[in-house]
Amino acid sequence: MSLGVLLLVGAGAFIAGALLLAIRRAARVLYRARRRGDFGLALGRIGREVTVELEVVLGRVDAVRRDQLAPAEIVTLLVQTADTVGSAGQRVKTMAVPSGGAAVHDAVGHELLRASSALEAILDACIALEGTTQGDRVTRARKSLQWGHLNLVRVRESLMGHAAEAEAFATPGKQGWRASRI
Repeated sequence: MSLGVLLLVGAGAFIAGALLLAIRRAARVLYRARRRGDFGLALGRIGREVTVELEVVLGRVDAVRRDQLAPAEIVTLLVQTADTVGSAGQRVKTMAVPSGGAAVHDAVGHELLRASSALEAILDACIALEGTTQGDRVTRARKSLQWGHLNLVRVRESLMGHAAEAEAFATPGKQGWRASRI
């Protein structure tokens, strides 16, 4: 073989190796961007779903607070919503968290725990109000109902903010700019 052919084969091998490394690096960037996006979209979706559930509950609890609805009529709704929030909390716990996503992940998890606590307080208050007609127990149940309602309002607002933050996390930032161009 001549020297020209060897140089040509060597140059071709070098170009193929460099191309292979570039493709591998681009695939890694794309994988990270997709993983980051999946996390943000899933976390945002969970936040939005729970927010919708809490909107319904807040309307009914407000009606109970104003004596427009009997407390026993929302017990089933409260139990279902508590189950929904609990399962959302479990889904958030099992999520794989990419780098930079721990803060929003922890914030959503914390808000879901607050929602569970508020729903339990409202449920206990509704059960107490249904079984009692007068006295100090009614006063405590009303205060518990008010506390739970206010906490659900705050949780709903926080979850809406965290859902938007998680969805913004899904859009590629500085780390994902290459993946968006590929």
